[in-house]
Amino acid sequence: TPRPAGVRRLFVDHDWCEDAPVYDGETLGPGPVIDGPAVIQYRFTTLVLRGGDRVHVLPNGDALVDIAPLRST
Repeated sequence: TPRPAGVRRLFVDHDWCEDAPVYDGETLGPGPVIDGPAVIQYRFTTLVLRGGDRVHVLPNGDALVDIAPLRST
């Protein structure tokens, strides 16, 4: 199971998430799924996951993001 490098306050889904996990994307290996809300930081990009979004890290290191349907406001 991936371990977060920390937590942060994140505004997502029209509300504040006080303890969203933050992952170091460079250290993630293939296998487990990361569910949002969460942040995955890479050297050159950052993924912000909303609630319901899921990330699968592929064997080549790419992140495959399954995006949850948008909720109406």
